[in-house]
Amino acid sequence: MSKTPWICNAAWNSITFYPNGKIAPCCQYHVDHFKPLTDFNGTETFKDIQEQMMEGEIPPGCVRCKQREEKKQNSYRLFYGNNARYRANLRHIDLRNSNFCNLACRFCGPEASSTWAKRLDIGFITDVSVFEYVDSMLTEHIEDVYITGGEPFLNPDHWTMLDKIIERGLAKNIHLRYNTNLTTLTYKGKNVLDLWPEFKAVTVSVSIEAI
Repeated sequence: MSKTPWICNAAWNSITFYPNGKIAPCCQYHVDHFKPLTDFNGTETFKDIQEQMMEGEIPPGCVRCKQREEKKQNSYRLFYGNNARYRANLRHIDLRNSNFCNLACRFCGPEASSTWAKRLDIGFITDVSVFEYVDSMLTEHIEDVYITGGEPFLNPDHWTMLDKIIERGLAKNIHLRYNTNLTTLTYKGKNVLDLWPEFKAVTVSVSIEAI
C-alpha cells in the first residue's frame, strides 16, 4: 500500500536564490540540502524532491516544516498549499542572492550582511548574479516576489527585475514583498517609489536592530 503524499507546492512553483550560488524551494529548506544554481530547470528543478513527496516521503530538507506540524503549528508547507493545479508553473521568487548591506545590526550576521563580514574579516561581499535565471521565470504566472538580502535596495538584480516586470506588463499581477532597513529607496538615479505604483501590491517589512 502506497503512502499518503506529503505535498508542498513550493517544490513545483517556488525558488529561493542565495548569495553563495545555491538554490532551494523556499527559505525554510535546510541548508545542508541546497542545490547548485546550475541545477535550475524551471518546474523540474526540484524533481527529486517532488518525487519523494509524491511517494509519501518527507524530504530531509523539509525538516523545519515537519517539526512545526508535529507541534500543531503553522508551516511554510501549509502556506504554499498542495493544490495540484498550481504546480504547472513557477509562481514565487525569493531573491536573496547578495549579502551586500550598509549596516551591521546586532541580530544579523555575515551571511546576510557584508558589513558584518568585513568586520569579522571573513570576506566581504558574497554576491551571485541570478538575473539570467530569474529572467526566464518572469511570465504571466508569477504572482509573488520576495526580496531580502543583504539590503534589497542595494541589489542590482532587484532593480533589473523590477524594470523587466514592468516592461513586460506583468506588474499588475505581482505582489512585491520586502525585508529592508529602509535607509535608502534609490539606486543609480532610480527611486523605487516611482516603480511601486505599477504593482498589484507592495508589502514592506522594515527592521533595524530587530525593531
